[in-house]
Amino acid sequence: MSWQRRLRHLALSQVRAIKERLDRIDAEMDDVLREREARDAALRELDEEVGLPPLPRSKPSPAAEPVGGAAPTTSATVPEPSRLDADTEVARACRILGVSEGADLAEVEAAYRKLCERCRSVEFPEGSEERETADAIMARVDEAYAKLREVLNPAAGRFDKLEL
Repeated sequence: MSWQRRLRHLALSQVRAIKERLDRIDAEMDDVLREREARDAALRELDEEVGLPPLPRSKPSPAAEPVGGAAPTTSATVPEPSRLDADTEVARACRILGVSEGADLAEVEAAYRKLCERCRSVEFPEGSEERETADAIMARVDEAYAKLREVLNPAAGRFDKLEL
């Protein structure tokens, strides 16, 4: 087997492994979202059934709590939908890059560079299915990196939007 074929075979195996991991992450995150939606719907239905006012969408401040124990019997609060979506996106981006949710920017950048090296599309012939798969994986990795970079380094986004 020539070294070119061996190199192509190694690149293909790397791309397949990354694609399988990304598909698993997507399936798990979809399950989490479905569970959260079902839980939120059940809480709303319970509130309507009992006749309680809807639960606040974010954690109430201590000053806003009723005095004298007049709080409803269900003390659980449902997070704000936009915050919930943002947390889910950050969790998904961390899983895609293979870092923990508490990772700093240096760890995220190192993981991003490592994934970029593992699924370079130039290893495959132009127009092949493998190249399209590698390009799709890189697009997802780039999106995850951009999301984490936005969260971990908000100042970086200002420079990306500058026009000369």
